[in-house]
Amino acid sequence: MNEQLHHLAQELEQERRQNDFLRRLSVELSQLASLKEKLDNILAMLDLNFQLKHSMLLLPDREQHYLSVFASRGFEEQGLGARVKMGEGVIGVVALRKRRLRMANISRQRQYLQAAAGIGEAGTDVLLPGLKDVESQVAIPLLSNDELVAVLSVESRDHNFFSPEDEAFLMTLSQLLAISIQNAVILEQLEQKVQERTAELVKLNASKDRLFSIIGHDLRSPAAALQHVAELIQYYHEKGNVQQLLELGSKTARAASGINSMLDNLLNWSLSQTGDLQLQIEPLAVYPLLQDVVELHDEFAFSKNISIGLSGLEDAEVMADKNALLTILRNLLSNAIKFTRPGGAVTIEVKTEDDRVRILFRDNGIGISPERMKILFDLHHPKSSKGTAKEKGTGLGMVLVKELLEKTGGEIEVLSHLEEGTTVILRLPACSSLINSVRAQK
Repeated sequence: MNEQLHHLAQELEQERRQNDFLRRLSVELSQLASLKEKLDNILAMLDLNFQLKHSMLLLPDREQHYLSVFASRGFEEQGLGARVKMGEGVIGVVALRKRRLRMANISRQRQYLQAAAGIGEAGTDVLLPGLKDVESQVAIPLLSNDELVAVLSVESRDHNFFSPEDEAFLMTLSQLLAISIQNAVILEQLEQKVQERTAELVKLNASKDRLFSIIGHDLRSPAAALQHVAELIQYYHEKGNVQQLLELGSKTARAASGINSMLDNLLNWSLSQTGDLQLQIEPLAVYPLLQDVVELHDEFAFSKNISIGLSGLEDAEVMADKNALLTILRNLLSNAIKFTRPGGAVTIEVKTEDDRVRILFRDNGIGISPERMKILFDLHHPKSSKGTAKEKGTGLGMVLVKELLEKTGGEIEVLSHLEEGTTVILRLPACSSLINSVRAQK
């Protein structure tokens, strides 16, 4: 009789401890914490309250192909990031079948253990945590609405350490743990999305500020200059000074062309930022487009006594959007002239390079410093440099060139030395007929 009472008292005490643990665990799991912190806390409570000193929690990837160690406790190596393939080893089988598994006297099954529980996924540098002299193990799937959330694996050096009662109690905990971990995963995913969105908004806000800066400052100067020229035209017209009117006509054309180019860049860039830039990729003959761009800049080059040479493959065709390609070519030639001293030279060369068409812009101008080269494609840096004739820009040109090239599958390379000049190399996808023709010649 006394023995029965003693046994009953032990059962009641164990039940009391378990209920007390469930209460404290519920409070702990309800706390807002990062996923890693929550997982570590779960393993710590299992250790302190039930002497489960060697444990780990593994979470499946989105495709449910692998499980990865997100938290471990009591092992020599934490093994964070170690992977187990679904269906392989004790843990993988438990995850795939969604059923618990308890093993005892593992030393007698050492060969099976090595295949079932010992090593991380091939191709990874991180080994799965584990006791070298493990004797018993229990692995329990943590499920929420029959969806696998995680696997809890516990090991011990003692024979038959895990009783059926221990296993049953861990199963009781499993759903509570699963829901808490699932909520933590969702919260972490939401926080990640918020961080990404915040970074995106910061970037867009900086771009907006830069856009307003360009509109408010960089466009004001040429617009004011054009207004001044218009006033001078009116003045010389009243005076009947025809020679001055002729000279002002040339200046008016250059000023209007500069404003038009700036506005064109602003429009294309703003469209690319909002995703509204529609590109029509089609076969384009490069050489005629370059001839048009050179003709467009003849007046600008003539005003600085700069020669422009165009040579190379006249029948080269690329796959690109016509408007985007013209914007790219205009910006690069304009920059070459802008940063070349009066009396200098700019050369443009068209060649094939494997399955690409290479367009090379070379000038003997002032070059680009190494410091400036690092921020050449960075919109959020201060304004662009002035040209050799104090020409102003928006700082958008090279940024826009790179963005448009990336959208059309092209590449850009810039080589420069101070006081020696700059070479800009474009590589654009060649038209298939051109590729076949080049291959036939080889």
